[in-house]
Amino acid sequence: MAHARIVGLLGLVTMVGLAAACTPPASSTVTPESPAPTTAAPAPVTSAPTTTLADVVPAPTTTQPAAVKAPLASVDYVKAPLTDATDLPDDFTGWAEIQFNSPDDDDDADNDLVYGVVYVPATRSVAKSCIALVHGYSDRRSTYWLVEYAQALQAQGHVVIAADQRNHGDRSTPGPYGGVNKANSPAGMADIVSDSARDVRRSFDWLETEVGCEKYGVVGHSMGGWIATIVAGADARIDGLVTLASGGNFDALLRKSGHDVFVGMSGRPLFLADFGVNETLVKQALVSLDPVDAARWMSERVTVPALTMWHSTDPIIPSASFSALAAAAEANGGRRLTTGGVQYHLVNGWNSPGGDLYETKAYMAERLAS
Repeated sequence: MAHARIVGLLGLVTMVGLAAACTPPASSTVTPESPAPTTAAPAPVTSAPTTTLADVVPAPTTTQPAAVKAPLASVDYVKAPLTDATDLPDDFTGWAEIQFNSPDDDDDADNDLVYGVVYVPATRSVAKSCIALVHGYSDRRSTYWLVEYAQALQAQGHVVIAADQRNHGDRSTPGPYGGVNKANSPAGMADIVSDSARDVRRSFDWLETEVGCEKYGVVGHSMGGWIATIVAGADARIDGLVTLASGGNFDALLRKSGHDVFVGMSGRPLFLADFGVNETLVKQALVSLDPVDAARWMSERVTVPALTMWHSTDPIIPSASFSALAAAAEANGGRRLTTGGVQYHLVNGWNSPGGDLYETKAYMAERLAS
């Protein structure tokens, strides 16, 4: 124990000695030599500083200006008597195949002849409302939901027309997948949408002549919803607009798309299938597609309060795409309806409150009332 105390005491003495050796006395502090200044220190400023250019012109920032959107697509046309048009007998009721010519600026003249079906109610003498049903990608005028909707709206007292859209149905041109293969490029899809919107407007010209309608509505599914929205934004005659399983915001749509979804849907390749993982392709595609973006049309051109419907399990139209369209409709007094269940991307035709057919009928009855 004594030996331990001695060692401890020696350690303490050693530490104190080292500390003392490392701390120089105040009188022996060394100040390093500094070179003599070569110029005199500036005198303090006593007058107001002079205003410089930097004071009146703000410094440039690194914020980039917002991208300028391309103008919306033009779907205008010179209204003139329709050629190659079906003449509907004055006393006709029921349904009939019809046609009329709708030329555009393209060189595919065979596509200018529109083939459709018209449904005329037994109350034709008092029917004053006409509704166009617009199918989606890869469909045609005889697709199941168009027939179901047409018959239900006809029974309600509306005159209904459903036609093949550009490059679809009997308007297809030769190709490995029919004329619809034009949709395999963004520019091709934009052409189909804008040309079809012009065709729908001309179908109202035909109805105006043959039936004498005073109120007009348009219902579109999927791609047909884009077309229907453009028609409602371009044609002042439109009093009602319904979109089914459709959307806007092509940016969100392109990033969601998957090859398995689109090929599985129709058995045909669609340009959207290649875009979900390629940022460069997305940006290039938006240049062509932005002018036909239904959300932009709904926000910038449509004036009627629209009804937008979508299934919550839809694998084709993502929530962000539908929400962009629905929000634009709501800002204009419209309404959105979201339904559940495994509905895929189809129209279920539910004719009960909350169902798409029921709500469409109720909406059109209100909007197209005389």
